[in-house]
Amino acid sequence: MDTSPEPTSTTFRGVLFDLDGVIIHSEPLHEEAMLIVFREMDLAVPDSRLREFKGTSERDTFGLVAREYSDGRFQGPEIHAAKQEIFEKGLPSVSLIHGFRSYAERLQAEEIPTAVVTSATRHNCDLVLRLLDIAHLFAYTVSADEVTHAKPHPEPYITGALHLGLDPRDCLVIEDAERGTEAALAAGCKVAGLTTTLEAEDLRNAGCQWVAADYPTLLQEMKWPG
Repeated sequence: MDTSPEPTSTTFRGVLFDLDGVIIHSEPLHEEAMLIVFREMDLAVPDSRLREFKGTSERDTFGLVAREYSDGRFQGPEIHAAKQEIFEKGLPSVSLIHGFRSYAERLQAEEIPTAVVTSATRHNCDLVLRLLDIAHLFAYTVSADEVTHAKPHPEPYITGALHLGLDPRDCLVIEDAERGTEAALAAGCKVAGLTTTLEAEDLRNAGCQWVAADYPTLLQEMKWPG
């Protein structure tokens, strides 16, 4: 019989992490790689659309770019492959978000299960976790390749919670993007936002209950785990 306490606003049975901008400082690299590819392929994608792409699967992002901006010259996978090559070259310079490792180790010590739920491909997810030696900190990982509907659909976070054996309502999600926050809320999770990509006001407006710059600040804000 499960005798753990009923989850409250600051007590959860599991934590679901987004990847880019939540575990690693990779959003600037993603954006730089996209801008280089758009320029080299003569794709006139307005800067205003870049924000829309945050938290969206690359399959959907580059499919849209191919349809709307390539005049039939490229397919989505071609644009994605060019961007991926630049991204992987820059990946060794990417670091963990401040305080992430100690936060994840604290959850592990308290036997609170965790999962990564990302819009990245399976290849990128595994590559990052291996490169930064953090795969052992998660019980499960969900990439864009394992779901039918990407964020902002709730399927990714529902899938992550179910693989931990939990109801999504018992899980905390940590996000940095509006689409990811929308997905988590639709799944029934509570959401904490990190201001690595968006301003605090944007995250609060998206529905994040807690907002912090990094993990030490998030611990102070939530006072959980104790």
